[in-house]
Amino acid sequence: QFHRLVGFDHFYVYDNSLAHNTTQDLSRALESFGPDVVTRIAWPFRVCNNNAPVTRDSLERNGGERSSQYAADNSCRSRYGSYTEWMATFDTDEYLVPVGNY
Repeated sequence: QFHRLVGFDHFYVYDNSLAHNTTQDLSRALESFGPDVVTRIAWPFRVCNNNAPVTRDSLERNGGERSSQYAADNSCRSRYGSYTEWMATFDTDEYLVPVGNY
């Protein structure tokens, strides 16, 4: 509700709940907002390959994989960017707080 109060009018939620061995996703929590306010995209991925050059050091760390959040962000911009004037990316525990004279 906070983001609605500060002026956001639509949300694209990339729900990766099922990637974390749970049987519940966010669909029930989001349905009260309605499709005119929230678009839920099932995103059951934990990691993606960033196509970075693989070195012995990086292979030992993570094999070139990174959080699927980067792929979700790219997907959102590609799929929905042309339908909006402004777009921001937040985790569920992050807030945009305007300060000063705006």
